Order: sequence, then structure tokens, then C-alpha cells
Amino acid sequence: MKKPKTLNELKQLEESGFGQRYPRHGLKLLYWFANDCVYFDVYNNLCWQYDPEDGYFDFHLYKNRIERNGEKLLPDVDLKYYEVGNLSKSGADDLPDYVLEDYDQNPDHCESNMERIIFSVDDECIDRLYVTEHIDQADFNKEATYCISRGLIKIIRQLTLEEFLEQTGPSSEATMQTLHEIDQLKQSGFGRPQPRHGLTLLYWFATGCLTLDQNSALKLYCCYPWNGDFGFHLFENRDLARGNLAFTIKSDLTTDTEFADGAAEDKIRQASTKTWPEIAVLVFRYYPSL
Repeated sequence: MKKPKTLNELKQLEESGFGQRYPRHGLKLLYWFANDCVYFDVYNNLCWQYDPEDGYFDFHLYKNRIERNGEKLLPDVDLKYYEVGNLSKSGADDLPDYVLEDYDQNPDHCESNMERIIFSVDDECIDRLYVTEHIDQADFNKEATYCISRGLIKIIRQLTLEEFLEQTGPSSEATMQTLHEIDQLKQSGFGRPQPRHGLTLLYWFATGCLTLDQNSALKLYCCYPWNGDFGFHLFENRDLARGNLAFTIKSDLTTDTEFADGAAEDKIRQASTKTWPEIAVLVFRYYPSL
């Protein structure tokens, strides 16, 4: 079984993408946990402030069962795992307002309550600490599960919440990564694991909507986003790089749209889920002359 990657620095946490998109709460949850739930004893052991067995903040046992991919999320150890972070539970009401605020404003948003912290306990000490996210209402995303080192916990404890979010929050235009190769796309984790539809959606867009002209410039063909083909619609640019070009989004598989390629349509729809049909999206800028 492949062990989750260990994050040792703020830069690694930022690059992981954990908790970044609004209205996710993972980064704020991690900051709260590092500052209010744990401390380091004289032997440099990471210890809990609240006994997880008492159920404060909805701490509860995590069973580390075999998930639908046939694997367990975390390594098998002879220790108990505990989980925290489900904001819909009554015990979560005791969390700080800064952890709850985005969820309270967006309780029905599919990403406002998806991150969790899971940790193993050895007596009064925390053996391993993990952050993860739900892939659906039952299972977690193994590709987005990370072990948080004690060194990173110490770094987080030295920062204010504003400093922490500034250094780990969403990337700006200057730092937004551009993918040039298949390996880079694979390493990004986009569209994985199943049943996400992002990769099949991207393949359809690249092969069914784009072509290269004689100057190797990308051109749209067989689809006209300004006409609403395939469910294309304008994207209100609140999170991406600013500019004077229109952004267009395509992702909603619940709308009544027709695809040029019936096989591609079947694959894309099969890769979506009823609970989170818009977990992957395509957003692009285009020149109206195209």
C-alpha cells in the first residue's frame, strides 16, 4: 500500500492544493487544530489538548475501512484513528467562527464541508496526523491525502491565521502552474480518482472543440460557447487571473446538452456522480474573433 506523502513545509502544503478553493475549510481547520488542539511536551512529543474519546468538536473514531477502490485510506497500525472536521455535526458548533463561517454561508455547496483531519493516538500523544478530502459522501480521495509532519505543525503555530492563509492560499496569476506535458497533468491529480469526469471532459474538449490553424494557433470549431452549445456559459471571474478576455465554463452534466461524439458523452456522463456533478470544470479565455 502506498503511504500518503508527508508535507514538511508551507510551500508543500500550498502546492498540494489542500483546502484552497472557496468555500473549503481545510486550511482553517488545520490552523485551528495546530494551535488549539495540540501542544509539544518537554520530550518534543505532539500531544492532544482534548481527549478525543470525550467527543469534543465531534472527534470520533475513524475505522480506516476498505474503500470502494479496494484499498484502505491510511496505513494499518495498532492504534486508534480519530477524525474531525465534519461541520454538519452538532459538536462542530464549538469550532471557532473562522472555521465555520464559509460553511455557514454556503451549507449546501458541495465543497464547503469536504475536508477532514484524521490522526492516530498513542496514549496522550498523536502518532501520525493526516489531512484529506471526501471524494463523495462516503469515501475519501487517496490522491489528496497527506501526512502533516511535526515540523510543519511547529511552523503553523508560529503564524497568525492571516499569515498562514496568505502563504498557503490559492495561487496568484504569477504562480499559477501551466501544464505542458502528460506527466505534469498526471502529477497534478486533476480528474482522479474515479468517478471524477475531468480527464474525459478535457479529452472531449481537446479533440472535439479545438483545432490548430496554419499558424499553430488554437481555434474553436464545432462548438460556439457564445451560443450556449453543450452547456457553455459565461464564468464570473472571481478566482482566476484578471484580464480583458471572457472566461467560459463547461462542466454541468445535469443540463440537457448533446455532445458531438455519443461515445464521449457516455464516458463523461458515466464518470460524473449524482452528488457532485461539477467537481471538475473547464474554464478558458477566448478571443471573440475565434
